[in-house]
Amino acid sequence: MKKTILLVIALVCLFAFSDSLNAQTYKAPKTIIGFTLNGNMASFDAYGTDFTFAGLRNYGMIYGRGITAHAKFGLGETKKNRITVSATWDAMVNDNGTTKIPFFTIKPSDPATFYHFWSGAVGYEYGFNARCNTKQFLGAALTGTYIVPGEGTIYPAFDNTFRMGLMLNGGFEFVLNKNKSLGLALGVKWHMTNIFLQENGIGKLNDGTGSPGAGFWRKLGIISITAGLNFYSGVKE
Repeated sequence: MKKTILLVIALVCLFAFSDSLNAQTYKAPKTIIGFTLNGNMASFDAYGTDFTFAGLRNYGMIYGRGITAHAKFGLGETKKNRITVSATWDAMVNDNGTTKIPFFTIKPSDPATFYHFWSGAVGYEYGFNARCNTKQFLGAALTGTYIVPGEGTIYPAFDNTFRMGLMLNGGFEFVLNKNKSLGLALGVKWHMTNIFLQENGIGKLNDGTGSPGAGFWRKLGIISITAGLNFYSGVKE
């Protein structure tokens, strides 16, 4: 957690310094529509490397993959402040087969864990150097996530369930064409999926402090490296 906080502080300082430089004479985009492909790693109590689940202290996830579609709407004259909306599907896997980093595993080898996270997010983002060919961004969002156990997972069965959480993200954008309508987006995302609505009981996710379960809040975190394309509109000289 300390490393995550230090990384965020370092990114803020870097982006703030670069934002003080002279921007090119173009207006920032009014709207950004795009998508990213996500390479994921489980964090906190989501992460587990074996299939013993002693005391059910973790959920046995390691790696995963996903895709996100997003829309960003610039506010004010500078359009540096943005309202963001996104939808994400992430699959989290602990594969017992030969794949060591199963970002692209479609059907894990038994025994395995396999989870689907369907998330929607609404939040705020600040765009540094919003008028330039190279841009940076930092954002935060509230999320709602529908968690579904995949077919064949050996983790104790639980019903499909809904949780609410928090997402932090940041990264870089690189304009790719002359009319500034297309850009490459590279970033990192931290998502704590179950801050709110934890639940214990037979057939439940058992991520709260009650019984049955481990007796503490089992935090389901996902760290993602993202890469994708942005489509900009409203860019004018």
